[in-house]
Amino acid sequence: MESFFGFKKTPFSDRPDAKQLFASAAWQQVKTRLEFLTQHPGAGLLTGEVGAGKSTAARVFAASLNPSLYKILYVHFTTGSALDLLRQIALALDLEPAHFRGDLVRQISDAIVRLNQSKKQHPILICDEAHLLPHPRSSNSPAVELRHGLLALSHAAAHRPAAVAAHAVAADA
Repeated sequence: MESFFGFKKTPFSDRPDAKQLFASAAWQQVKTRLEFLTQHPGAGLLTGEVGAGKSTAARVFAASLNPSLYKILYVHFTTGSALDLLRQIALALDLEPAHFRGDLVRQISDAIVRLNQSKKQHPILICDEAHLLPHPRSSNSPAVELRHGLLALSHAAAHRPAAVAAHAVAADA
């Protein structure tokens, strides 16, 4: 296709060159807000219409970070449970996921503390397609489980001698 149309490289790739993105005011605002998360641990939610560039913004942001300082945990949420998401986070940390939720939360928390203590890296969790989380209609819904799982992770990390704060970005619709 590239040769037929005379392209020098594949257009519209999943990993666009940040220099080729249009620097609109909205794009600058997104970049500023995502950069804010690197300095202030917490959670950020990136929302917008389908095709607005939320996933692209998250990928470009992740690619711009120094890998010596930040460990990117990029997970693509599916319609699975919060336990599935925690397993994806464990895999992004190069762990063999524990079977039980409590063990899994502890395992992830320990890995985050080790990252910070040994490598001086800060985890950045990017949960792409977060809009697939079902509406929290009941206390057993995956959305509520996810919130409890992430709160448990941050609580476990905060009660360590070397507290580690995770940064989280969710690209939502």
